Amino acid sequence: MKSVYFAGPLVFHPSYDNFVVTIKELCPSFSIHPRIPGDGSISSPTAKRIFAENMSHLYQCDLILADITPFRGACVDDGTAFEIGVAAALKKDIYTYSNRSGTYADTVKEIVGCSSSPLRDAQDALIEDFSLPANLMISQAATNHTVVSQGDLYTNFPRALSEILQRFFS
Repeated sequence: MKSVYFAGPLVFHPSYDNFVVTIKELCPSFSIHPRIPGDGSISSPTAKRIFAENMSHLYQCDLILADITPFRGACVDDGTAFEIGVAAALKKDIYTYSNRSGTYADTVKEIVGCSSSPLRDAQDALIEDFSLPANLMISQAATNHTVVSQGDLYTNFPRALSEILQRFFS
C-alpha cells in the first residue's frame, strides 16, 4: 500500500471535513494510505504543531499528490509550493493536478491581465512562458501531471478525486 500525502489548499475550503471523509473512503480501493494535513489528528493546533505534523507526513509518505490549481491569484498555494519543494529535496515522487488546462503564462494572462509580448506584469517583471502548467520549478519537480475535467475541483470533489486516483493509480 502506497502512503500518499495530499498537498493543496483543500484544508481552507468550508467543506474540508467532507473532503477528508471522501479521501478516506476512496483511497483504500487504490491501495493508498492517505496522509491528510489538518485531518483533526492534532489536538490544540498551533502553527508549530501543524508544521511539524505536515513535515512528518512528508518524511513518511511514498509520494505526494499536489493540487496546483491557482489559489488566491495566478499561482499555486504557497504552502503547497513549499511541500512540493520539500518532497523534491527528499526525492519523493510528486504527482500534480489542476483544473486548468492552459499554461502558466495563459493563467497569468487571464487572472492578472497581461497582454504584452514578452509577457510582463504590472510591475514590468517578466512572466515565464515555458508552456508548463505552473512555475517551472513546480512543473519540473513533478513526476506526473494531469488536468481534471470536472471544472471546479471542489464542487464535485468525489468525482474529481476519483478521476485523479484512476489516472495515477489504476
